Amino acid sequence: MQALQAQGKKVLISIGGATGPVHLDSSADVAAFVASMHGIITTWGFDGLDIDLEGSSLSVVAGDTDFANPTSPRIVNFIAAVTQLVAMLPADFLLTAAPETATLQGAYSAYGGVWGAYLAVIHALRNDLDWVQVQHYNTGSMFGRDGQIYSPGTAAFHVAMADMLTSGFYVPAAGSNFPPLAPEQVVIGLPASPGAAGSGFTTAPLVHDALDQLYLGLPTTGYLLGDPDGFPRLRGVMTWSINWDVDSSLAFSAAHRKYLDEVNLAVDVPQISSAAGGAIGFTLRAGLPHAGRGYFLVPTLSGTSPGTWLSGNRIFPINLDAASLWPFQAGTAGYFSGIAGNLDASGSGTASIAVPPTVAATVTTAHFAFVLDHPWEFFSDPVAVEFLP
Repeated sequence: MQALQAQGKKVLISIGGATGPVHLDSSADVAAFVASMHGIITTWGFDGLDIDLEGSSLSVVAGDTDFANPTSPRIVNFIAAVTQLVAMLPADFLLTAAPETATLQGAYSAYGGVWGAYLAVIHALRNDLDWVQVQHYNTGSMFGRDGQIYSPGTAAFHVAMADMLTSGFYVPAAGSNFPPLAPEQVVIGLPASPGAAGSGFTTAPLVHDALDQLYLGLPTTGYLLGDPDGFPRLRGVMTWSINWDVDSSLAFSAAHRKYLDEVNLAVDVPQISSAAGGAIGFTLRAGLPHAGRGYFLVPTLSGTSPGTWLSGNRIFPINLDAASLWPFQAGTAGYFSGIAGNLDASGSGTASIAVPPTVAATVTTAHFAFVLDHPWEFFSDPVAVEFLP
């Protein structure tokens, strides 16, 4: 754990699972749970807690119909236990949850037993939860927010299940809406390989179709999002599991890491020989809501931190320096093409640089990011290009 933390990684303890029920049936159980978990977390130095309760751990009992005011003992007690535990831990302690679809989105179609059993927990803890990573696998077909049924393993299923959390959905038993979570709190849970789960494996191109709609608002699946602009701050994807990914030669992490790193800005040549020169191409994607807007792709040689302040207390992750002016100066403007312009009808654009030979005598790293003009509220993450001698 310390070795991983030294690399900047977070280590969470996950409780529950298919064969690890956690039953809090009384105030004594709550006290024992809080004391036990606090001892484990502080002794070993965990960075967070992942709630992965399954089976009989949480259950909606007869007569409990309001997720905002639950009466089911195990649900009420678990909420109390986690609330007490989090209050005893540092402010940066992570709290996450990994519900099955039936226990969360399933509340749209039924509310009782395991159906909707997580709903009250997520609602009560929403201000403490860093993210919710619903398992989009080992599940049957599910209703979306629109009342249509979606089959697992398809792009539309992933969009529909994520949209229920980012847009909120109606809960008939309660006669009210489950309020949306912030997009930053929503993670799509996927199996790393066909062998990792009984069902729900989805090929990378289909997953990326779903993410294109969720991040960029592109109509890739036919599903109508609650917000047609999409959710550019969606948290990302999780997988079951690292071991299964290793077993499949890292096919999951390689494909999805590349997509997530480049969803807004991709570069086709991350390294180039300074001695020989060459061409570097960029693909810019802001999404359908930003079609036609003006953009600037900005270079820097002085890094991405602290960045540049924009209106609305936003920090553009580029340090403006002399290199940032090269696309507009007479001696260097000819090297740049498409560095400024307007996005096309899908909210995309391209740019390129013709790099002359002997541009750098030592290893030099340039960073690029693009920003949309007026009101300067949208910008990409930076990409790096290494100039090698």
